Amino acid sequence: MTVNQKFQRSDCGFTLAEMLVAMTLISLSASIAYITYQKNSSDAHLDRTSKQIIRFLRSARIHAVLTQTDQLISINLKERRFTSTVKADVVLVPEELQMRITAADGQTSKNSTSADNEVGIRFFAVGGSTGATIVIGSQQTWNRVSVDWITAKVSFEAVSNEN
Repeated sequence: MTVNQKFQRSDCGFTLAEMLVAMTLISLSASIAYITYQKNSSDAHLDRTSKQIIRFLRSARIHAVLTQTDQLISINLKERRFTSTVKADVVLVPEELQMRITAADGQTSKNSTSADNEVGIRFFAVGGSTGATIVIGSQQTWNRVSVDWITAKVSFEAVSNEN
């Protein structure tokens, strides 16, 4: 057996270069898939949280009109949660989402320990509200939930930035 016969390339295998190219393509595909998954996951949290807040606010509005009693939604900014004076439900805003709320002053619950960390939206029995605008989002995706102060209508809008 000569040296040339011993080191000839066989037809039943891959070269090191072919294996490196294949591994590079697989790792590149995996990293692109991970980035896409992360973005979709963040958008899914935003959409789910926005829908929960809208349902929560609309439920309070309906309850106020049907029972002819004012309803207060308390929003604790520090704990990132929405609570109601009537329902035991709680809406939690995930940590990865930023949140900004503009609401009327003096609408916090009476047992609030820190008025600076709590904001309230009151739905009146006659159909109005104190009004509010809630903007939540992350990176380039933002949603605005608005409560009209005259009609108490809860509306939703996707916005290009937080302003």
